[in-house]
Formats: sequence, C-alpha cells, structure tokens
Amino acid sequence: MSQKDRSQQSLTHRGYRLRSILDEATAKKLFDDIVEKPYSVQKIFKDNQSTYSAHLQIGDEHLVHKIPRARLKRTWEKLITVIRDSESIRTFDNLQLMRQLGFNAPTPLLAGEKRRKGFVVDSFCCYRFEEGEEAGPNDAKQVTNELLKLHQKGYLRTDAKAANFLISDEGVTFIDFRLKKPVLFPEFKKNLELARLARVYTECMAHIPEALRTSGPFKLATWLERKNIEFQATRRRVKRALKPS
Repeated sequence: MSQKDRSQQSLTHRGYRLRSILDEATAKKLFDDIVEKPYSVQKIFKDNQSTYSAHLQIGDEHLVHKIPRARLKRTWEKLITVIRDSESIRTFDNLQLMRQLGFNAPTPLLAGEKRRKGFVVDSFCCYRFEEGEEAGPNDAKQVTNELLKLHQKGYLRTDAKAANFLISDEGVTFIDFRLKKPVLFPEFKKNLELARLARVYTECMAHIPEALRTSGPFKLATWLERKNIEFQATRRRVKRALKPS
C-alpha cells in the first residue's frame, strides 16, 4: 500500500497526542528520535520567533521538522485550541487531504500536540522532505494551472508565492500551506488569492485565463490587493515614526 493511501491513526506517547500514517512502534520511535535528537540537521529553513523549520536526517529518512512557535504564544490562538486541533495537527491533515485530492504534497509522517488544562502548549509536525527547486519564471504556467485546479476543487491554498511551490520531475509540489474551504464569497476569495499570486509572482498573470483576468471581480481583487499593500506600508512607516529613538 502506498503512503498516499494509508489511513492515519491517533495515539499517545510521553504526554503527547500523536497523529501518524506510521505503525505505532515506528511512530513512537520517530517521536523519541525527535525529542532525543540522534539526527543530523541538513539545513535550517527558519529559526525565529514565528517558526522553526529544518531538514533533518534520521537514519535513512529525510524529513522536515516544523514547530509553529508564534501560534503557541498568541493568547487568542491558544484559547481557541480548547475547541480545535493545534496548527501542527491541522497541517498533517491538510497534507493528507491535498494528496487525497490528487495534488503533489509532502507525505505527512507524524504530528503531535501537548495540552495543559485543555490548551495546546506545544506542537510539531514532521513530513517527508521533497526534492525540487523553487518555482521560477519559466514555471509560472504550471503553478497557475495547479492553483486553478485546486480552486476548482473548492479550496484556497493560502500564501501563494513562488517559494511555496517546488518544481521537479513529478511536476508542481505544494509546500508550506494551509488549505481553506471558504464558505462566504468563495469565488471572490479565489480571485483575491490569484491577485496576490500575480503580484508576488508576476509571470503568473499571463497564464490566468483571459475571461477571468478581465472580469470585474478579478479587477476588484487586484485593486484591493494593491490597496492592502499600500496600507501595510503606511502602517510600517507610522510604527517606525512612533517608535522611541
């Protein structure tokens, strides 16, 4: 059975609730390795207040280990974990769903969360490291087409930019994303996502279908995206001006 077809299981180990496609013994062993660190760090992608993300090698396995630090510190996000899974568990589920929808995405291996008094106080997600290059100008058509296919399935990718699409012999692989299925104004929100992609990955504009590109909703989404960027720039200038010297 391929890993794309495996069902997930939930288990507990060392105070954590785990979710994995691996058998119980292998999942617990991987967790122990993450905690006890008998691995080599191949590359650190991010290590800041917001996120820790690194490419690890454990034995013959290459994986990405990700910790959503900011989401563990924001009070309102901690409060909402009383009624929903942690960011890491949801990342695991999103990776599985993306693959079930027929798209290329990293294989989720293990995710875990630790709770105290009902609140998530620690979480992580591990998924298989994918080989590939960041999407470039010549890959814009592939990326745009894959995003449009995802929209046809009713989902938003969120944070669409070249760095979040890998190109390999397998085609386009979606990485570092959160799937969303909008309930309110879903078609307009798809336009907003395409408008942002066209702004940050300009080569994609030419590959958005003309009927969509020249439509009123897309033009409005493009205008709103531009105004949002102007607002954010103004906000940063005001914060710098008010910051004590």
